[in-house]
Amino acid sequence: MTASGYGVERHEVDAAVRAVLAEVLTAAAEHTDLIARYHELTRVQRLWEFVGPRIVHALVAERGAALRATGLRQADLTEPALLGTQQRVSQIMRAADGRDPVAVDLTREREILVSDGSEEPGADPSWIIVDDQDCAIEGVAFANGDTIDEAIARFVDAGMLLPGTRVVKRERMPSPHSFQPDGYEYRWTVSL
Repeated sequence: MTASGYGVERHEVDAAVRAVLAEVLTAAAEHTDLIARYHELTRVQRLWEFVGPRIVHALVAERGAALRATGLRQADLTEPALLGTQQRVSQIMRAADGRDPVAVDLTREREILVSDGSEEPGADPSWIIVDDQDCAIEGVAFANGDTIDEAIARFVDAGMLLPGTRVVKRERMPSPHSFQPDGYEYRWTVSL
């Protein structure tokens, strides 16, 4: 069971199936009444009947978005890049128009600032993910000498950013906020 050119091996499929089934079967085993367990397994089966195709659709759209992001023409993405025919490349690139909202949210850029905590009484210094008005959405602890990479690692550990998130842009704030400590008058843009 190898997908042509992409090396999907049976052990990888088995590992993915094992991970999902281990979680599902463990949760179902909490139902000691066998009829209740049956109904829970049926509910989860129905869930996966919707989840599976949605994930496949979302991945096709993400592939299309990745191809679009190259900035290359369809002709440049066929034979030299081993992506198949121009028609197939065109189909995949068009799929990017239907990106799944969850994938869009997971991969969107986020902005991070440092707060000394002064804008909220009793707040500790924090790295904060901010919205368009620079209001804090999420935060993790900050200590002088921290780097943005250490902050990203803390956000990932806390489940607020995905593993693989990296800085895509750093800009010095022309008029830093009063809550930004000296040496941290920046806005970091991060993304997958």
